[in-house]
Amino acid sequence: MSNIEKKGLIFNFQRFSIHDGPGIRTVVFLKGCPLNCKWCSNPEAFLNNTQINYSSAKCINCNTCVGACRVDAIKNVNNMIEIDWDMCVNCLECSETCSTQAISKIGQFYTVEEVIEKVKRDAHFYKKSHGGVTISGGEPVMQPEFLRNLIPEIRKYGFNVAIETTGYVNWNIFYDAVKEADLLLFDLKSIDNDTHLKYTGVENRTILDNYKKIIKLKDVVTRLPLIPGINTNEKDLNNLANFISENNPNGVVHLLGYHSLGKAKYNQLGLIYDLAEIKSPSEYDMKNWAEAFKNKGLIVELL
Repeated sequence: MSNIEKKGLIFNFQRFSIHDGPGIRTVVFLKGCPLNCKWCSNPEAFLNNTQINYSSAKCINCNTCVGACRVDAIKNVNNMIEIDWDMCVNCLECSETCSTQAISKIGQFYTVEEVIEKVKRDAHFYKKSHGGVTISGGEPVMQPEFLRNLIPEIRKYGFNVAIETTGYVNWNIFYDAVKEADLLLFDLKSIDNDTHLKYTGVENRTILDNYKKIIKLKDVVTRLPLIPGINTNEKDLNNLANFISENNPNGVVHLLGYHSLGKAKYNQLGLIYDLAEIKSPSEYDMKNWAEAFKNKGLIVELL
């Protein structure tokens, strides 16, 4: 099998994006992530394998999924489908029998050629807007071989390639996977290690070390999700601003305000959304928080 035929596990293609790199872009979302951020709007990216998703709103209570489940993880209780997510082995047979797609499969394997055919559809928009393709996730570098094969093929068409990354990957694997990209959108959550561990499930040393290394080698935009009550107090903001200004003083910073638009996905995946009580920041809040970064001479964009 040639390199171009090797497949990547993808859960979504988003066309006409304007917030994930310069210009109009197609975002390719790869499955799998080493972090488990409690505010993540893409929880379907957590696992690095295909999985099922259940939407009760689409269910017509036909019970075909109950009969299809080989491990009896799906039951009809009081005329409602219930899934024991701990028992589910992701065999996907229930999704294949569901006529309404109340139970659907998340994740599909694509060859590099198949991805190219999809992103080429918007070549005209890339050219006119100086846009391109952004590879996101999850964490794209969890599929390093596919990334190494995909990026050069995209660039053959003259398309700009950006990678959105958490940076939580062994340095050698990380750099080898992203070195052909034109731009990195590097996510930072918190400089405080205890906060980072509590809300993402991992420590931040690898992330910060990789950030320091990669900005010397690649064009990097720093992206900061701002979560009220978690990383938005004065100390947190100043620590983030100091770290970025010390290491990437001429860099661009994207501030992303927290939202709960992905909340419904958690229930559909059998997960618990822990931040339900947190409200999205106001425009005033975002502009106020941005001052910590502008005071360091950083270029700030609010998204």
